[in-house]
Amino acid sequence: VSVDCGPPALLTPAMALRRRAGALAALAACVAAVAPPCDVTKSGQEVCDDYCNFRCGFYNASQGETGAPHRAQLYRITPANVTGVLNKDTGDARGDIGFSLAKKNRTAQCTNNPSMADCLLRGNDLYGVFTIEFDGQWGPYLQCNPEQIGGADPILKPDWSDDRNFICGQDCLAPTSTGCHSPFPTNHTNTTEDSSFGTKCFCDGTQRHHLTVGRSQPSFLKAGSWGSGGVPSSWVPQCQTGFYQVDDGQCLIGTVYKTLQAWSFDSAAALGCEACTDDLQCTGWSTKDNRTVELFAGNTSNVSGSCTGATTHGGGVSKQKSW
Repeated sequence: VSVDCGPPALLTPAMALRRRAGALAALAACVAAVAPPCDVTKSGQEVCDDYCNFRCGFYNASQGETGAPHRAQLYRITPANVTGVLNKDTGDARGDIGFSLAKKNRTAQCTNNPSMADCLLRGNDLYGVFTIEFDGQWGPYLQCNPEQIGGADPILKPDWSDDRNFICGQDCLAPTSTGCHSPFPTNHTNTTEDSSFGTKCFCDGTQRHHLTVGRSQPSFLKAGSWGSGGVPSSWVPQCQTGFYQVDDGQCLIGTVYKTLQAWSFDSAAALGCEACTDDLQCTGWSTKDNRTVELFAGNTSNVSGSCTGATTHGGGVSKQKSW
């Protein structure tokens, strides 16, 4: 038996009375109907076609998810004047704690450069806990960032000096009044194998990707960044998102544009990964003595040597631990 769950037809009062029982039954069937989980063994184009046309949903039945309406508790560290979760990135408890810890060493950096990426979160922040109700059909992860309103080049060198208006989208690292932008633009390709966020679907017709609660698997819960190599799990949390370890016995060479001073390997890794996350021109960092950290811009290559370091995955990143 099929049930039409689309928009209701116009009925006269008499027709409505006669069909009341049937309409209630149909409504109950629509509420109970849950799209099956998307078949990720299909090609990315096929998965996204099913998802965009409401033939499947993003949920993991093997983890006990049902795709039915339910409540979820979300967390967010946020500037005091930015409340609510509409068009905002949030996290589960573990994810947003990781995001918060990644900010702890930025006080000095943000004091010297208050318009640097993420320095909107440099003090007087709120830590919010939100309970949302949604249909249980997750969608692709969208990057939600404040609109860039200043700076000579708001895309490559954004000036995050205002946080009143957030814009969300896939590949939306540096939104402006003209929409989403990224220093590393990619073609809008439907795929289930995006190395950053898993599945990317651009629903040009239905716009379903803008009508769902987006979710991305928190990379720090996986073995290495992005699930494909990354860095050892023993490295500091700041490096667990968006970095690849330089191979053992190798050193980076290229254009060094800044050096930082550390006091141990953990502090060197934290400083290097934080700086490269903040600065979109940074493509990697390296240290020979766990004291002096070199930051690289532009293309790098490897040479034999005794160093430790990491290269960035696509430059600066946003709140990629979010669900």
